[in-house]
Amino acid sequence: MARPAQGDHTTGLALLGAILAALRMAERTGEGQVVETSLYETAIWTQATDFAVTAVDHAPVRRRARHAMLIPAANRYPCGDGKWIVLNTMGADSFEKLAAALEQPGWLTEERYQDASSRYRNMADLVDAIDAVLRSKSRDEWGEIFDAAGLVWGPVLALDEVATDPQAAAIDMFPVIEHETLGEYPSVRIPMRFADADVGPRGPAPEIGQHTQEILQDIGMSTQEIQLLLEQDAIG
Repeated sequence: MARPAQGDHTTGLALLGAILAALRMAERTGEGQVVETSLYETAIWTQATDFAVTAVDHAPVRRRARHAMLIPAANRYPCGDGKWIVLNTMGADSFEKLAAALEQPGWLTEERYQDASSRYRNMADLVDAIDAVLRSKSRDEWGEIFDAAGLVWGPVLALDEVATDPQAAAIDMFPVIEHETLGEYPSVRIPMRFADADVGPRGPAPEIGQHTQEILQDIGMSTQEIQLLLEQDAIG
């Protein structure tokens, strides 16, 4: 099953951006705008890197296997604990940094790995060699080594790891909600933070009809009009 609301969330952000841009245009020109977006458009935009190629050649996306990547320091690898890391270190000295971090100085004098072209031609063997070295330590142990070596890397986190990730806690990504009957539970906040405004969740999702009367009052309906709707079972 596709993740519910995955597209809704990104489309909401796209619509928000369009509304804010239209408001800015109205400030400058005095003219209002009609703004539109859709799930379809947003889905294509979030995959723009792939479509930038496919829209030109109308061919399926060519998936590049691990053993056929362009450089060894920009690839994904399994570690000794079964968890994965992603390396994304570019630059002329990226292979030297990687070899040093993996304590493999012999790779720098290996004829097959002398330059970027030769490493690419022998990428399958080189990836297998890197896999073999990485099996000796856990993902987090290699992370500390890569940090010290100046390599750009990231852990491939499972969902449960993200939920307990120190960085997520530092930015309060999962604020705690208090429910009258269920007690406390963590939620997921929006991906924006403001220095001087609290934009986190206010509380649990409302019950059906919980705020109906308040909303009707806010739009100007009188107490008598709301009571009539209640008596007619038009609202709960």
